[in-house]
Amino acid sequence: MIFSMLRYEIPDPQQLIEIMIYESQRIFKDRLVDKESKKRFDQILYTLLKNHLKFGERLVDTYYISKVAAGDSLIKGLPNLGRITKTDFVQLVDQQMRAYEREFKELDIHLIDEVLDLFAYVERTLSQQGGCLLLAGRAGVGRKQATQLISHMLNAEFFSPNINRDYAMKEFKRDIKKALEMAGVQGNKTVFYVEDHQILRDEFLTYINSLISSGEIPGLYTPEELEPVLNQLKDEMASQYEARTLFEFFVLRVKKNLSVVLSLDNQHPKFQQHCSQNPALFTRCTILWSDGWSKESMTVVAKTELKEVTQHLDKTHD
Repeated sequence: MIFSMLRYEIPDPQQLIEIMIYESQRIFKDRLVDKESKKRFDQILYTLLKNHLKFGERLVDTYYISKVAAGDSLIKGLPNLGRITKTDFVQLVDQQMRAYEREFKELDIHLIDEVLDLFAYVERTLSQQGGCLLLAGRAGVGRKQATQLISHMLNAEFFSPNINRDYAMKEFKRDIKKALEMAGVQGNKTVFYVEDHQILRDEFLTYINSLISSGEIPGLYTPEELEPVLNQLKDEMASQYEARTLFEFFVLRVKKNLSVVLSLDNQHPKFQQHCSQNPALFTRCTILWSDGWSKESMTVVAKTELKEVTQHLDKTHD
């Protein structure tokens, strides 16, 4: 946690405590699976702060993202995280969303509290070199749209397997190779996004587990396939001192540029099996557990979606 706090811009002692609250919530609270557990975590955290640091305030409507920070942090390869209020963050996300929709497709996102939290927390991880994410919990809370928009904000390539009836291991290996070459050869910041319905075989997740833990998948390339891939890196290899071989240089670039994002529904019959058999999902990924939206947020969404309808109803209609 202390290491992670070096990413933050800290202009005064007051914000140091706020940053400690924010970062501890991201590291520990986001892993908890229900609202009661998260509420209990906050109670413990704020009680400790009040007893030991005489800090009695609550951190509300405040986010830390790299988009508003200047320069790099004290940690090589990690951009600073700057403070932004909820009002400014809503404005920033709305601007980025309009730009994305003009270039690609309509996202149809409602900027409720849970979605804003998701945006900020995903941005915190994907702005790191090779930051990987496990998005777990209930489906249908906007995880894919959030990842697509944040990838666009960070100038990263968003890539996800295109599943069809004939999709099998051969096609999955082809897609992984494509993602690896985007990150390792072309040097592009790449987000490889995989959902439950794309994991057609358990072996798919085994490959992803290996990729997250080591930046490579043993046996993915044949020697004949690997040679032309690595030959493209010879010129850049000559000007660096971190790697001794072309393959090692390729793996380093993959670790630096590739972020794997897994979106898993905890109601899926194989959820526990997938997690237990692939430890890198918990040891090497930032975990964001989404337990659905609050009643207040769902009411806001319903009112927005039904605005045109309700204009024609009697004013006494709830």
